[in-house]
Amino acid sequence: MMEELPLFCYSSDCLGIHLWGTVCLHALIAIVLNFDFLAKYASQLGAKKVKEKAIHELKNHEDYEEKWVEHAPFFYFLSAEYVCNCAEKSLPRMQTLRDKNILKKMKIPLVDAFRGLGIIKKILFVSHRWEEPDQPDVDGEQLKAMKAYLGTHKDIEWVWFDYSSMPQRFNENGLPDCRNPKEKAEFELMLSLIADLYLTAHVLILLDSSYASRFWTLTEAWCSMQTATPEGLLSNSDMSQGEGELGHELASSDPTELRTQLRYTIACIHNARRDTNGKALMDLVATKTPSQMVQILKKPDVAVTNQKDKKAMLPKIETMNRRVVETFEMLKTIAETEVNANDRQQVSASGAKFRPTGEPAPSVEACSSPRLTHGLVCQMA
Repeated sequence: MMEELPLFCYSSDCLGIHLWGTVCLHALIAIVLNFDFLAKYASQLGAKKVKEKAIHELKNHEDYEEKWVEHAPFFYFLSAEYVCNCAEKSLPRMQTLRDKNILKKMKIPLVDAFRGLGIIKKILFVSHRWEEPDQPDVDGEQLKAMKAYLGTHKDIEWVWFDYSSMPQRFNENGLPDCRNPKEKAEFELMLSLIADLYLTAHVLILLDSSYASRFWTLTEAWCSMQTATPEGLLSNSDMSQGEGELGHELASSDPTELRTQLRYTIACIHNARRDTNGKALMDLVATKTPSQMVQILKKPDVAVTNQKDKKAMLPKIETMNRRVVETFEMLKTIAETEVNANDRQQVSASGAKFRPTGEPAPSVEACSSPRLTHGLVCQMA
């Protein structure tokens, strides 16, 4: 008879124990071999929850100026004076400027921006290609073009340049994603509404020979060449009007009349040329509908650093017309609510619907659709 080993089961009842033991052993080996993957997954899941909490806190902040509001989002801006006088080769990253109290955090009321009124008239958004993964303006050509534009556009007071206006992933030492949860939350929220600003602000397109091959730059250029109306987007189809705004080298002539019709200026840098690259960009995107633009952007020769950006943005571009119409409707409701609130306050204070000047205060009927400018605000004396 074969001698049985101690602590070992030989009966048929032990088959289940052996089976489960084998399964557990293999599971333990799998966990050990994939520990780095599981740790990374757990870390990403935890970071996502922390960011979601930070977003929730921004949307529910007690201070209105710090609170993220869909119809009045905040963004960070450089003063035009700082950009013009910047002695560095290129503009510094956002966190560096913020820590030196150089940036100005401002809310942009969309009720005014979509009508082209208020602070949006004094803001310049810069559309440019990043030349390196952690540095958009390697040799300073982009900063030079910005200075040239601002030198002839004295009405611009504030500049938005993504590297200097949004929390950056890399720091000066190249360490990846050094942003805290609040910075990540701000970045995501601002990115979600950035198209509304490119649809309404003055835009300086810094065109190099690779500009038209990038997803975000093409999207920004297309937005800058559209006009938001209560009926949806209106393309700037008369491109002959754009010739005087094509390059910053032509900005010495008075472009005031042109800028009342077009919001964008194309400045050619590096190897780009006005008569080839500039015209090709306008031909490619200026008159395209949202659906046509989606077909252009989804092509494999339009590159994007983060594929998730393309996946997330294409459906938004497809429905841009509807979003613009819905935004005007939302802003109309907000404006009417504010008018009604002002009327009630005047009635409560005076006991009658009259202004301090003796004029009748506007009624709800007085603010009906025919008296709305683009369906937004009541025209009151």
